[in-house]
Amino acid sequence: MTDTELMLSYIVKGRHSVASIAEQLGLSELSFIKRVANIDDFTVSEIIDLCNILKVRSNDYMKLFFNGEPEIR
Repeated sequence: MTDTELMLSYIVKGRHSVASIAEQLGLSELSFIKRVANIDDFTVSEIIDLCNILKVRSNDYMKLFFNGEPEIR
């Protein structure tokens, strides 16, 4: 489960836009927003690319993408 607040803080700190990140990941803005909002899941390759784009610190990887209790669908 993505930590939306932490994700948005990385986007703001890096002076990125949702549109630019979505484009770099090969996603539409809506698809990216759904992933950040935990409506859809990021793929492993998207997580890796996003960490590189946002320059996520190694101690934030787990907090950013695997925050909270697992969701049962």
